[in-house]
Amino acid sequence: MSDHEQALKELTALLEVPGALRQITSEHACGAGTHEAAPGFDQPTCDAFEFSVRDARHFVIHDVTEIEGPDEKGRVRAITAEGDWRYGYPADVLRALRKTTE
Repeated sequence: MSDHEQALKELTALLEVPGALRQITSEHACGAGTHEAAPGFDQPTCDAFEFSVRDARHFVIHDVTEIEGPDEKGRVRAITAEGDWRYGYPADVLRALRKTTE
């Protein structure tokens, strides 16, 4: 079994466990806004937040609720109820979604 086949099995199994697969978003949990270059972004609020921008807890994180695919090239899409998604080969997607829960 290839790494991607094994990862697809793991993704499918983890999907059944609420909160096991989580997608980090670009929205700041500090309340400063969604991106530093966007109009209205509040840098002082961002800087004062207890977790720095190098910490995943500085951002809004959503649970993955659906896995689509694989497509004709073997790639999958992990989707949250809010519409955020991560797309790629299963092993890469699994690795990225696990970083958010570490």
